[in-house]
Amino acid sequence: MRYLLAQELAEKWGVSKRRIQILCAQGRVPGAELTDHVWRIPENAEKPADARVSHEEGARRTLSVQQVRGSIKKLSRSLYQGLLDQGLGALQAKEAAILLLSAKLLSLRLHGLEEEEISEVAQRIRRYFGFADVLSGVDQSQLPLIDKHLMRVVPFSDDVLSWSYQYLNKEDKDSDLAATQFFTEKYMVSAIVERLPLSDPDGSVVDPACGSGNFLLHVLERLCREGEAPSDEAEFCRRLDRLYGYELDQDLAVVASINLRLKTLQLMEEAGLRPSLETFFDCVPRIYASVGDGKRGALDPDPAQHPVRRVGTDTVTTLDQVICGKKYVITNPPFQTVKGMPEDQKRFLKQAYPMAKCDMCSAFLQRCIEDTAPDGFCGLVTQTSWMYLDSFEELRGWLLDRSTITCIVELGADAFLDLSGEKANVALVVCRRRPPQPDDRMEIWGLSAYRREECVELLEMASDHRPYVSSIPQAQIRSAPKHRFSMSDASGLQRILDRWGSYRTYAVPMQGTSTGDAKKLVDYYWRHLGQREWVPVSKGGGYARWQGLNQYCVKWGEDGEYIRQTPGSALRNTSYFGQTQMVFSDTGTAGLNIRILRKGQIFIASGPGIRVNEGLPMAHLAFLNTKLATYFIRLLSPKLTVSAGYIGQLPVDRDILYSEDLDRWGNRCVSLKAERLSRHPCNLEFVPVRLSGTAGSIRAEALEWLRQDLASQREQLLLEREMDRFLAKHMGLSADDMAAVEKSVGPDLFSLPEAPAGGIRPEELDRKAAALLTESCGLSRTRPSKNVRGCDSLLEYLALETGGSCETLCDRFLSEPEAFPRVQKRYQDAFLHALVISVLGFRTDAPLPRLDLSLEDFRALLVREYPGLRDDRDQVCRWVEQEFSAFHEKAFRGAPVFRFEKDSQTITTIEG
Repeated sequence: MRYLLAQELAEKWGVSKRRIQILCAQGRVPGAELTDHVWRIPENAEKPADARVSHEEGARRTLSVQQVRGSIKKLSRSLYQGLLDQGLGALQAKEAAILLLSAKLLSLRLHGLEEEEISEVAQRIRRYFGFADVLSGVDQSQLPLIDKHLMRVVPFSDDVLSWSYQYLNKEDKDSDLAATQFFTEKYMVSAIVERLPLSDPDGSVVDPACGSGNFLLHVLERLCREGEAPSDEAEFCRRLDRLYGYELDQDLAVVASINLRLKTLQLMEEAGLRPSLETFFDCVPRIYASVGDGKRGALDPDPAQHPVRRVGTDTVTTLDQVICGKKYVITNPPFQTVKGMPEDQKRFLKQAYPMAKCDMCSAFLQRCIEDTAPDGFCGLVTQTSWMYLDSFEELRGWLLDRSTITCIVELGADAFLDLSGEKANVALVVCRRRPPQPDDRMEIWGLSAYRREECVELLEMASDHRPYVSSIPQAQIRSAPKHRFSMSDASGLQRILDRWGSYRTYAVPMQGTSTGDAKKLVDYYWRHLGQREWVPVSKGGGYARWQGLNQYCVKWGEDGEYIRQTPGSALRNTSYFGQTQMVFSDTGTAGLNIRILRKGQIFIASGPGIRVNEGLPMAHLAFLNTKLATYFIRLLSPKLTVSAGYIGQLPVDRDILYSEDLDRWGNRCVSLKAERLSRHPCNLEFVPVRLSGTAGSIRAEALEWLRQDLASQREQLLLEREMDRFLAKHMGLSADDMAAVEKSVGPDLFSLPEAPAGGIRPEELDRKAAALLTESCGLSRTRPSKNVRGCDSLLEYLALETGGSCETLCDRFLSEPEAFPRVQKRYQDAFLHALVISVLGFRTDAPLPRLDLSLEDFRALLVREYPGLRDDRDQVCRWVEQEFSAFHEKAFRGAPVFRFEKDSQTITTIEG
């Protein structure tokens, strides 16, 4: 039987390649086989029915999570603005919105009320929870607005109030809690709660940072639906009494209490009961907020002296009675680190939780373990910092000695829908408060390479065949150097990391200078050509291996005089500028990317430097740009930035850094990259256009550029493969070790199958490639998925995106250039642009020429400078007239230096 690869089947069925892989992993594609990390599927396999189910409404799914959140966000903003327009202040508008939404949601649970009744219910809720009279000046006009948006998301009613509050807090600019309030996604809640054995009928559950009560809502539903179902309202309320929550934000504590009441009404109704409005007020959740300041919240080191009040009542107790000694502790603590933290909070955390290193999430992790009853269970949403960073070594040892970790789900970056961008690496942790036994193992879910939507689905999978799940002895982590967690069971890689010497022995990775005001002191180099106080700078901020990202300069003056005068600046390692060979980008989500430091160039904070003490500089550069180096840096540092200190910990030995092979390959990669960059005017490497001598026309010259770029990219990728093979052999790594590396940072691009690339229609490949190219035909995106390192070329990106061999892709472009008209047009425009500014006298090492040049004079210069293009001068001039100004502005990032004036038919230099 003939087998298809995932990409081929994806095109046949009209779905994504990742979707095919998930279906195979779920066991829903009969006959699918996983061989060498590649799925092979019988060609006659039938597409399974779509059984995906969202957490938000189970089988009733009608909207995506994004659509629901969008509707809630629109509702919240419109309601808030409408209340402001009626004369309410910011805090009043927020509280009035909560009350109106609560009343409307309660109305839906009670099967509808008239508008006058809803207003009366809102007033009753206001009085019950002790809000000020914020509704007296509010007319009925807001209720139809609520109906308009709310009816779309009725099936999500236990979510509406939570997310509305978060969005309202974002509107309230005076709120000091909004920055750390990111409510727990339901898939995270489910993943943790479903891994807790809630079998103890007397076991209480507490969330010490309960927010809007998302964890408690899920637990309540589980308690009421598992085992013997409650038969009357009193039994439902008794189940509710097992749940405890504390919240620092008093308004949010009210939201949690309302949410739990609404959920209780829903569960009663589903059980055939007919709850009333009075039931809403009679079932009182055990949600507490501080009496008075309570600014330490659940981290108060003396909870017995911390008074708290049960929301909606006059009952006062102490914090320790609420959060300490419970059988189950679950929470999503605030994600706040030392950066931007108030000084008094830093002092408090250093004194009360020294192992947490001024990290709120880590302090909560410690506190929750301490507060859990012996033999109880704890589940948290955490940042991954505590698992890897050296500063948390003591905390890791403490945790591994006092608890048994049952499961870690590493979600990586972009795990929260409303926390846009890769701002936090997230892991879900479930553990038991008892000393570990010798045979205890942790279940590790390595989902950091998957998109959020895929993580949701993978966590719901019932299949036992889960290649992203592993089991690791807890004792292995405890005995590892610095007790650092390893998400890989590849023994060879762990051996290298534990036993080899450190890179810092041979080189010094260094911090760069902080300007204090980058917007004022850092600019594009072409805006300051010939100005001596501005010098070239490595700014970082992107991804490029070997050479590149050289578009910037910094206002330096005499010995950094302008930076010295700027508040908040810090001149660092300036005495080593002339001795530094390499720089890197400190944004580490795409992996290590090391480049040469150009002569006369300095480096600042976002593009730190590396000074070589021993070894061949190009061998250093080659080692640092391997996939293995990126793999190890990801193990060493979970941060979204790469610090110099973690580069210094990379495992290496002397023979690698003195390798003449690596030195030769590194030199060649730098040359190849420099050659490609010489065609990009926005880089300092730009060289005025030189004709090939064999082409003789614009079209042919542009095609030659394309051929040269592809050949150069292919050669660089082949050399990089040789470097990785060299290191693997030198380090004695096994096939399993290298499979772990490829899983983390991407496959061997030349070992990928030919079929996927061959199976992509030329027009589709043309469209993909053209969309990836910038105006200068550089690469516009970093990487196609989370489980690969950054891409340094078009060929690399396309191979990873399509799953096809680099060799096959390159051959297709080179052998069938006519099949790729969009790519040809991109290269032709890039060539014309570079040609025109070359004719105009643009140079990276000279002041800009001051021009007021007629089109006819330009034509004469073109013929004189490039006589080989005499037959195409009309085409060039037409392009100048029709496209140059717009294209040039885009190519120079909105800061053009030339402009074609259509009225006067002249090309001028843009001043300033």
